[in-house]
Amino acid sequence: MSASARLATAEGLLDGISRLDIEGLGGWLHDDVVMELPFTLGEAPLRFEGMEKVIEAMQSAPEMFHRFQFSVHERYWCPERATAVLEATSMGIMKSQRTYQNRYLFVFRFREDRIVHWQEFFNPLLAPRP
Repeated sequence: MSASARLATAEGLLDGISRLDIEGLGGWLHDDVVMELPFTLGEAPLRFEGMEKVIEAMQSAPEMFHRFQFSVHERYWCPERATAVLEATSMGIMKSQRTYQNRYLFVFRFREDRIVHWQEFFNPLLAPRP
């Protein structure tokens, strides 16, 4: 799989989240995917192992948001590590009618044509609470 195809896969995952199509995320993820959120408030970093657990963890998004959108601003491909790095911002309207904005750095490692490791860095002080 080419670098551009892997970058498109990473953006496809973010597009799925933007559509709040959480079940559809499985099409982008490897069965053995690990998702990490290294910076959170009040708790240890979050880690979810396996596609089922990752999708389960993401189920809160459609419960919290009416609309949500990622905008990718920069893309980097690291061929030695089969890793894509994306810089993005988000804009969302929560079901409470509050707005949500944040800035992100995503690190996606690939195995074959699927994401096998997903790290998501953002400002936890701005993160919505369920």
